[in-house]
Amino acid sequence: MKIAPNRWWDWTAVLCFLAALVIVSYRLSDTKWTENLNLVTSLTILGAVTGLLLGISRFQRWVATLIGLGYSIVILPWQLIKIIPGEVAYAEKLASLGGRLWTSFDLFLRNQPLTDPALFLANMALLFWLAAIVGGYSLTRHGRPWLSMIIGGIAIIIIDIYHPAVGNRGIAMALYIILMLVLVTRMHFLHRKRDWDGEDVSVDTDTGFSWSRGALITAFVLVLLAWNVNAVVKAVNPNAPERHRGVTLWNDIRLRFENAVKPLRGTTVVPREYFGDQFSLGQGSQLSDAQVFTVDPSITGRIGVPYYWRVRSYDRYENGRWATSVNNEAPLSTNTAVVSAERYTSRINIGFKFRPERNLSMLYAPSIPLTVSRPVTLMYDENLGRLVDVTVVSVDPMVRAGETYEVVSMIAAPTVAQLRGAGVEYPEWVANKYLQLPVAMPASISNLALEITSGIENPYDKVVAVTNWLRENIEYSQILPQVPQGADPIEWMLFEQKQAFCNYYATAEILMLRSLGIPARWVVGYAQGEYDPNARVYLIRERDSHAWPEVFFPEYGWVEFEPTASQASINRPSGSGSNATGGQQPGASAQIDEGDTALDRTTEEDPNAGRFDSRNDLAAMGWATLRVIAAIGAVLFIPLFALLMYLLGRRNPNHALPVVIEKTLRKRGMKVPAWLGLWSRFTHLSPIEHIFIQVSWQLKLLRNPAQAGSTPLEQITRLVDSLPAGASPARTVLEEYQKATYSPYPSDTMAARDAAKALWKLTIMNRLSAAGDWITGAQKPIENARFTRSR
Repeated sequence: MKIAPNRWWDWTAVLCFLAALVIVSYRLSDTKWTENLNLVTSLTILGAVTGLLLGISRFQRWVATLIGLGYSIVILPWQLIKIIPGEVAYAEKLASLGGRLWTSFDLFLRNQPLTDPALFLANMALLFWLAAIVGGYSLTRHGRPWLSMIIGGIAIIIIDIYHPAVGNRGIAMALYIILMLVLVTRMHFLHRKRDWDGEDVSVDTDTGFSWSRGALITAFVLVLLAWNVNAVVKAVNPNAPERHRGVTLWNDIRLRFENAVKPLRGTTVVPREYFGDQFSLGQGSQLSDAQVFTVDPSITGRIGVPYYWRVRSYDRYENGRWATSVNNEAPLSTNTAVVSAERYTSRINIGFKFRPERNLSMLYAPSIPLTVSRPVTLMYDENLGRLVDVTVVSVDPMVRAGETYEVVSMIAAPTVAQLRGAGVEYPEWVANKYLQLPVAMPASISNLALEITSGIENPYDKVVAVTNWLRENIEYSQILPQVPQGADPIEWMLFEQKQAFCNYYATAEILMLRSLGIPARWVVGYAQGEYDPNARVYLIRERDSHAWPEVFFPEYGWVEFEPTASQASINRPSGSGSNATGGQQPGASAQIDEGDTALDRTTEEDPNAGRFDSRNDLAAMGWATLRVIAAIGAVLFIPLFALLMYLLGRRNPNHALPVVIEKTLRKRGMKVPAWLGLWSRFTHLSPIEHIFIQVSWQLKLLRNPAQAGSTPLEQITRLVDSLPAGASPARTVLEEYQKATYSPYPSDTMAARDAAKALWKLTIMNRLSAAGDWITGAQKPIENARFTRSR
């Protein structure tokens, strides 16, 4: 690259600057406060090189600023999305990054502890990137990179305070100080040399080297003294009031940001939602309205039953505790289909986009997951060495709060008639595992099941009868008392307490069904939650935490049922040959609620239920991701388009944007707005005319507008009357304008531009002062005398 004149490229200074910033970023990475800190070093190098090159380029400052902004918008997200692990689509990584940052920032604003280091990492990346790119530009353009060097010095001091170096202590700090002193000395010499060259003072060729050598020796001496200053500091009286005030101020600042850096402490356990191999029925608890996650489904209407957000299923029950005997694991790559030996009918493929508000090591994956947008591990049941059922989908590393992931699942949508006709030919792997009963299960439970289903032959009708009985006869309660010593929890709940929450409802139904020879399993996760029609997402809160039974039907697989009285009942489409109550057993008194018809559309009523919602072809990507991509595209496109039109307009005013728009409107016979006409004419003005026209704008701002047809001298006189402090720059603007317009002599456009800037500064200060006086009542707004006379 050809270096523009009046630039400050010097290899010694450039290498010192680059090495100093890299040392600070490497020192930060060496703390290992969190993963991916090496990204900060990469961004520091990229930013420094970009800034140095922009500084020596021929671009004007505002053009270089736009280019630097463009690089920042592209490079920062490109580097930061690397914290989202795995083979994940770029759009999903971008959306997940934004979600994590917003979640952490929201917690920080509410002064709550953070669990995700993403906000800290993003802040460090932004800080070092800006320090590098601005410092590099300032070094080669102006020869003054001091702001970036000060930032680097403060950063390395803070790092050393919170992460004291062990072993070779202070090496990074020492190197930074040495490089800083050499850089300061070198830049001072270069500035002096430029002054000497302007005064025709000869300089010996070894002078620069001598200065740098002296700075290096001085730096080494100062560093040696600094390493021994600790003993001097310890000699200071610890009870001095000045020391006490300093310590108090520092502690206040440290405590304010303590929550923000909690996720960086290695001894802190990062909380995550996790369901273990065993699950106790418990006594219940008061659940809050805190939001846990949102779901954006590709089909917004429910297909006969509400959605259930499953996390894990359990097959074995004993002594008030559920457990799983499934321990087969297999990895699943991103968006790779799960291949199962079982084939079920009356199921619909539906896409779901999840955005959790908590860290997840197990994913919400409703019904039968087909594909996941993250690399995951499946825990699955097998038959003859082939996968037949997925019981849990785990992910490592975990999905952080605010990230997004997508799942395509096969959702059961059978009719009542289909389930009634399913039969009892259960696969061997189902019958062997999901008919297990506790060794000491009280006979009263199985007798109750026989009593409830007396006279009913069909398995489906038996399931409905047990479900309805529980909903009618057991009262819902969030909290239960301690189970009496020696009592069976389910027997006690059914015959004595007669109150339950979801864990007990589901367990009671499963035990009764298994005693009747119907396979069932216990599933935990979350109920459907609240649907937000504006955002077209489901909002799932902590109070939606739920457990429910799933019953196996040959040909149709696992199907959800809802015995918990506090949850909406399920209303499946009846299908041909069934009663009109949607599966209600004849003679049973419970009437299943139809629910909200706007959301409870069945497969027969919804012609779109068999495919993805056609609201757009990019539903799987999700609106949030599209908005992020559109916003980034707009931020990148608009400045580049404006820059292109500006450059074209500078070469030929007829190609300027307002001129092109005006011509287009006139060709089409449309009226040209007055403001557009003024803008178009403005582009044809000469540089000095551009400057002088600002005088009329300043007069309007000062509430002393020029009369129509006023001469340049009259306008300037009016401006000086309103703004006496601007007499000198106003005179400069007038003189240069008159030279360019009325004389053969060349005008000094730069001097006129500087004078115009000075006038703008004075004008704004005048208006702010007048506004302040008016607000405080010190002075009423007064129109100046000249303006008053002209009225």
